[in-house]
Amino acid sequence: MNHKKSNQLLTILILIALGFTSACVNTPEDTSDKIEHLIKKANVEYNNNQLNSAKALYIKAIEIETYQPSVYYRLGNIAYKQNKLLEAQDWYIKCLKIKPNYIKAHHNLSIVYLTMAKPHMVYFNANASSKNIDKRLIKISDMINFQSSDVPIHSN
Repeated sequence: MNHKKSNQLLTILILIALGFTSACVNTPEDTSDKIEHLIKKANVEYNNNQLNSAKALYIKAIEIETYQPSVYYRLGNIAYKQNKLLEAQDWYIKCLKIKPNYIKAHHNLSIVYLTMAKPHMVYFNANASSKNIDKRLIKISDMINFQSSDVPIHSN
């Protein structure tokens, strides 16, 4: 093969390789559209109480872009609804690390903590001797004694 044909073939192969490479590269707009699509689809699943599929979609969204406090918040809600309190706690904390003033995440995290505390408060109330316990502890216990189902989780 002569030198000119060799250079033409090399040029064609380079152009083909560049074409494949550029076809595989996502632009920021493509990524943003993909994330938006995943979140919209996950929100539909979430609102239809299809929590496992919503969770999978939300996780795909944060695998693409980690700065999404609302997605971590929703994952916390899903974990809470599935009675996975430590997982819910982790998701809400991740949300708050990204957006410390996310008020609903603070609220829901406090509900997680109260829900985890409830069996201990029930035990305390059933077994504490008022003679041996500081009266302030009993008063505090009575103040936070609640039915966890009475305290709503913010879902949006």
